[in-house]
Amino acid sequence: MKTTFRIALAVLCSAVILTGCHKDDLLTFSKSPDVYFLSNATTYADSTNISFAFIGGNVAEYDTSVLVMITGSPVARDRYAAVAVSDESTAQANVHYKNLSTSVLIPANQLTGKVTFTAIRTEDMQTNNYMLKILLQQSEDFTTDIRTMVVNNATGKTTNVVEYRFFITDILTKPLRWSDGFFGPFTRKKFQLICEVNQVPPSFINGEPWNGVVINPNQGKVYAMQTQIWLNDYNATHQIPYLDEDNSKMAMDQSIQDLFPVIN
Repeated sequence: MKTTFRIALAVLCSAVILTGCHKDDLLTFSKSPDVYFLSNATTYADSTNISFAFIGGNVAEYDTSVLVMITGSPVARDRYAAVAVSDESTAQANVHYKNLSTSVLIPANQLTGKVTFTAIRTEDMQTNNYMLKILLQQSEDFTTDIRTMVVNNATGKTTNVVEYRFFITDILTKPLRWSDGFFGPFTRKKFQLICEVNQVPPSFINGEPWNGVVINPNQGKVYAMQTQIWLNDYNATHQIPYLDEDNSKMAMDQSIQDLFPVIN
């Protein structure tokens, strides 16, 4: 009997409370969705290296981009996130880069968009590394309340998901897949010749995929052999041999030279 009375009382109280509330008094979730750099939150990579030395050839400009993502659900209209350049940047607009997006389009019914720009190759990049730091900022459509994410639960290490850096350079460092045992000591001139003779992009010898494959040691040996054959042919038809950066006669490692002895 007491239980029945309590249930009836609870129902009555609920009815009174609901009757006393107007539609405008009801709380609704109205927070704008957040925008963040996708790679920062997934692979925890907060920067990209753009090396013209590994892009190869006489490329003067390079188009690049970075993905951004939003929280929440897609909507049936285009939305925009704001982009700004950090004062910490050393790269200069219209000198080291151009056409940087000032906003990011998130198309209707989509959750991602891109910040795009064009990197410009300059002569001083062979000795200098320039940095472009871009920031996602609040707009009419999005907030940036989510600024960091934990990348290591054990240490509590976090990454900033609304900042992204691009390092732009033409400095050529020794490629990751360079083998002194095949190619001999590394020089920029020798590396460029190997790529030209074998018609492979510099990035491939640096370990990046090309046509769906990654360079292996056997390919490196073949590239060295092909280059030594080219050098032998050049030297046989020119009075002055093909010279390296220090004006010494360019050659692959001795083990490769021994496979193709020069007959005088």
